[in-house]
Amino acid sequence: MHSVATIASQATQLVFSKLMSQDGQGAYDTNRLVRILGLALLTVLAAAFLIQMHDRSSYLPDDGAYAYVASRLLHGDVLHRDIQDVHAGYIHFMNALSMRAVGEELVSMRYPLVFLTLVQACFAYWIFSRNSVRSALLVGGVLAGLTFVQFQNPTANWYCLFLVIVLAAVLSGSQALSARRIAAVGALVGAVFMFRQLTGVIVAAGTVVFVLTRLADEENSRDRCAVLCLLIPAFLVLAVVVAQTSDLMTILLIGAWPLVLTGMHVARLRASNALVWRFAAIATAGAVFATAPIFIYHGLNQSIGAWWNDAILVAVSLSGQDFISTISYSEYPFLVFEGLVHEFDAAALVNGIFWLALLSAPAVLGVELLRRHCRAGHWRAPAFAYLACFYSLVALHYQIPIYLMYSSALTLAGLLVVSRDWSIRSNVGLHAVVACCLVVGLMFHAGKPLPENISGVLRGDRGDPLVDCDLPRLGVDLQLRTCEAYKDIIALVDQHAAATESVLTLPANPEINFLSNRRSPLWFYNSALGIRSNSQLDKARSFIDAARPALIFYNPSDKYVTEHTRQLVKYIEEKYRLGGRMHGLTVYLRLDTDNVVTE
Repeated sequence: MHSVATIASQATQLVFSKLMSQDGQGAYDTNRLVRILGLALLTVLAAAFLIQMHDRSSYLPDDGAYAYVASRLLHGDVLHRDIQDVHAGYIHFMNALSMRAVGEELVSMRYPLVFLTLVQACFAYWIFSRNSVRSALLVGGVLAGLTFVQFQNPTANWYCLFLVIVLAAVLSGSQALSARRIAAVGALVGAVFMFRQLTGVIVAAGTVVFVLTRLADEENSRDRCAVLCLLIPAFLVLAVVVAQTSDLMTILLIGAWPLVLTGMHVARLRASNALVWRFAAIATAGAVFATAPIFIYHGLNQSIGAWWNDAILVAVSLSGQDFISTISYSEYPFLVFEGLVHEFDAAALVNGIFWLALLSAPAVLGVELLRRHCRAGHWRAPAFAYLACFYSLVALHYQIPIYLMYSSALTLAGLLVVSRDWSIRSNVGLHAVVACCLVVGLMFHAGKPLPENISGVLRGDRGDPLVDCDLPRLGVDLQLRTCEAYKDIIALVDQHAAATESVLTLPANPEINFLSNRRSPLWFYNSALGIRSNSQLDKARSFIDAARPALIFYNPSDKYVTEHTRQLVKYIEEKYRLGGRMHGLTVYLRLDTDNVVTE
């Protein structure tokens, strides 16, 4: 027994010696043990919550678009040549790999995001736990609880968030940027662009501004030429992004601060031309390396022109859609107040405060960065906070709560990072506010189906309970009425369309194609993006005549309905029989098909 106890004691001592460093007198560093215990706690809690929530809720038109494109790629189609999409490509290949590994279900695309969300939370925690385990736990909690679980959708935005957190870590540290780190910076920015182009442009501008502030400190130079060659384009790009927002309040809340920071550096920053050009050359090489796979793929498939048309020209036109300008963040305070007046309750109050706090956070972070810079000259801001300030511009593209959520976690984490130098009272107050935001987000919004309108989101309405919907190729929970609606639609498809026949959905319900495992006869899944000219309209008509889809579904109230879509539907009405309406969709059948009874 004595020998067993001795061995156990030695083993325990060995484990502790590996986990904890020792000081000069041989004493164990208890702070390291506390950090490890905090990491273990965060990992267990975040993993449990992510696993529980990963298959909760869905916005099927969006999920279906990602799933349909990924499925087409798995079955041999070439992205942009055979199937249109406005993303640069990496998101679809990631989704296709997930489906290849796990199976062709909607839920398969969520597994990588569960893993990356856990990694980014633990990664950020470990970086910041050197200063404060309490703050680091809150940072990790925010990056786990106010990100993917708030909108469980395989959107490219969640991948971009992960890459930006890694980018901030690469840029952190007081030592000079080595060539290897600069190449990694360029590669990460290039990867962000290939997941989502607009986010890549914003992150590139923020990275350039931050790195130039670092280079200005490395050498006492009076050079301005190279600095201006990089800063002026960055400023113009950011100005174009902010210009999409027409109201002053939203600009003051979110858009102004990256612009002011960049403009200040345009006016004052000086750095060695040699250092700046070295950074630009190496970072560009890194970006080329990260983006090369897409261009090799399209070069081999002779689809570079199609990629340029979809990922650049059509993607730029997307921001001009009418529905994007119908809502503004400046309306949120009035909607919150109106909701409280209409029906006051505690849940509506705390949710109203929650959304107002998220809206105010970018301005607070921007003011803090400007204040410190003005006080300290070339103040070396933490990369995490600096990039978070620029990343908040992601929310401007489409001013709905989901887009605000895409950037809010990083903004709150950036505030926690810069608050280390605040007074104790201010620091504790910020931590309390962020902790309350985390609790409200988890209680009222994580894993919940989206309410029918923005006012419902701002009030924290939870909607009907979710059920396990046993539709094939799904794997996620839905509200009962949504589940029953899709069961009816898929049953109708199975009744009237053979497995080899095509089904057309207009303007954009690709989830029907994916869940029914029927291809669309057209090269697009969204007619607002696929038909932008009369020649494309004629092409769509010829494709329909050639394929003769068994069923056509049309949603006349969809936000993506355009004049070209209406003209295509008029052509369809000449060729097809009206089958009735089902769950808000108008159904058309081939003339050689029996009529159908619908609601």
